[in-house]
Amino acid sequence: MKYQFTAVAAAAVACLFASNAFAASPVNAKLQTALSSSKQVVAGSAVFSCAGDTCTAGTPASDTNSRTACRQLVRAVGAVSAFGAEDKPLSAEKLEACNTAAKK
Repeated sequence: MKYQFTAVAAAAVACLFASNAFAASPVNAKLQTALSSSKQVVAGSAVFSCAGDTCTAGTPASDTNSRTACRQLVRAVGAVSAFGAEDKPLSAEKLEACNTAAKK
């Protein structure tokens, strides 16, 4: 009986963490210049699918919605006018810093 309770508790904790990972909002980037062809880019430990003037990481990692990820993406596809999850976009100042730092 004691082992069954432990197994059930472990499964419940695993489900809790798994549901938080699946609940992460996609991270989107709006490019200043549209791409001529689709491409995939790894930035912030996630794969961004880019087409036209939009890049999306549908399954972001914990560090995908960051200035570092923004700089990595900008180095690969060019300057962005918006970056971040819908509920937590980068501010205008952070976007400017992202675009400037990526040029170095």
